[in-house]
Amino acid sequence: MRACQVVKLITDADAVLATGHLSAAEVTWLRGKAQQSGLRRMLSTRPSYTVPSISASATREFAEVTAIQLLQQPDRDAARLAAVIRTVGYDRVVLPR
Repeated sequence: MRACQVVKLITDADAVLATGHLSAAEVTWLRGKAQQSGLRRMLSTRPSYTVPSISASATREFAEVTAIQLLQQPDRDAARLAAVIRTVGYDRVVLPR
Protein backbone atom coordinates (compact mmCIF):
# COMPACT_ATOMS: atom_id res chain seq x y z
CA MET A 1 0.00 0.00 0.00
CA ARG A 2 1.41 3.39 -0.96
CA ALA A 3 0.16 5.15 2.16
CA CYS A 4 2.13 2.70 4.32
CA GLN A 5 5.24 3.36 2.22
CA VAL A 6 4.81 7.10 2.74
CA VAL A 7 4.35 6.62 6.49
CA LYS A 8 7.57 4.57 6.57
CA LEU A 9 9.48 7.27 4.67
CA ILE A 10 8.19 9.92 7.08
CA THR A 11 9.10 7.75 10.07
CA ASP A 12 12.58 7.03 8.72
CA ALA A 13 13.16 10.75 8.17
CA ASP A 14 11.82 11.57 11.66
CA ALA A 15 9.50 14.06 9.96
CA VAL A 16 5.95 15.15 10.74
CA LEU A 17 2.94 13.51 9.11
CA ALA A 18 0.01 15.89 8.54
CA THR A 19 -3.49 14.55 8.03
CA GLY A 20 -4.68 17.24 5.63
CA HIS A 21 -8.37 16.87 4.78
CA LEU A 22 -8.76 13.16 5.47
CA SER A 23 -12.02 11.87 6.89
CA ALA A 24 -12.27 10.81 10.54
CA ALA A 25 -12.10 7.14 9.50
CA GLU A 26 -9.04 7.78 7.36
CA VAL A 27 -7.31 9.70 10.17
CA THR A 28 -8.02 6.80 12.54
CA TRP A 29 -6.58 4.30 10.05
CA LEU A 30 -3.54 6.50 9.39
CA ARG A 31 -2.90 7.01 13.09
CA GLY A 32 -2.82 3.23 13.58
CA LYS A 33 -0.33 2.79 10.74
CA ALA A 34 1.76 5.66 12.10
CA GLN A 35 1.87 4.07 15.55
CA GLN A 36 2.85 0.70 14.09
CA SER A 37 5.71 2.29 12.19
CA GLY A 38 7.00 4.14 15.25
CA LEU A 39 6.15 7.61 13.93
CA ARG A 40 6.73 10.18 16.66
CA ARG A 41 4.94 13.27 15.34
CA MET A 42 1.60 13.62 13.60
CA LEU A 43 -0.20 16.88 12.89
CA SER A 44 -3.97 16.59 12.83
CA THR A 45 -4.97 19.45 10.57
CA ARG A 46 -8.16 21.28 11.58
CA PRO A 47 -9.73 18.25 13.28
CA SER A 48 -13.06 19.91 14.11
CA TYR A 49 -13.45 21.60 10.72
CA THR A 50 -16.17 20.47 8.29
CA VAL A 51 -13.85 17.70 7.08
CA PRO A 52 -12.91 15.63 9.03
CA SER A 53 -15.35 16.86 11.71
CA ILE A 54 -13.68 14.93 14.53
CA SER A 55 -15.16 15.53 17.98
CA ALA A 56 -13.08 17.14 20.71
CA SER A 57 -13.00 13.88 22.70
CA ALA A 58 -11.79 11.89 19.67
CA THR A 59 -9.24 14.61 18.96
CA ARG A 60 -7.96 14.21 22.49
CA GLU A 61 -7.46 10.48 21.89
CA PHE A 62 -5.35 11.31 18.84
CA ALA A 63 -3.38 13.94 20.75
CA GLU A 64 -2.57 11.58 23.60
CA VAL A 65 -0.80 9.28 21.19
CA THR A 66 0.99 11.22 18.47
CA ALA A 67 -0.99 14.21 17.25
CA ILE A 68 -0.59 17.92 17.66
CA GLN A 69 -3.72 19.81 16.76
CA LEU A 70 -3.80 22.69 14.32
CA LEU A 71 -6.79 24.99 14.67
CA GLN A 72 -7.40 27.43 11.86
CA GLN A 73 -11.11 27.64 11.31
CA PRO A 74 -12.59 30.93 10.18
CA ASP A 75 -16.19 29.80 10.70
CA ARG A 76 -15.65 28.64 14.31
CA ASP A 77 -16.17 31.03 17.17
CA ALA A 78 -13.68 31.55 19.99
CA ALA A 79 -15.81 29.68 22.54
CA ARG A 80 -15.90 26.51 20.43
CA LEU A 81 -12.17 26.63 19.75
CA ALA A 82 -11.49 27.23 23.45
CA ALA A 83 -13.59 24.17 24.33
CA VAL A 84 -11.55 22.04 21.93
CA ILE A 85 -8.30 23.38 23.40
CA ARG A 86 -9.47 22.62 26.95
CA THR A 87 -10.45 19.08 25.96
CA VAL A 88 -7.33 18.31 23.95
CA GLY A 89 -4.87 20.17 26.18
CA TYR A 90 -3.21 23.46 25.36
CA ASP A 91 0.21 21.80 25.16
CA ARG A 92 -1.01 19.80 22.14
CA VAL A 93 -2.38 22.74 20.15
CA VAL A 94 -0.63 24.73 17.43
CA LEU A 95 -2.27 28.06 16.63
CA PRO A 96 -1.18 29.70 13.37
CA ARG A 97 -0.62 33.43 13.14
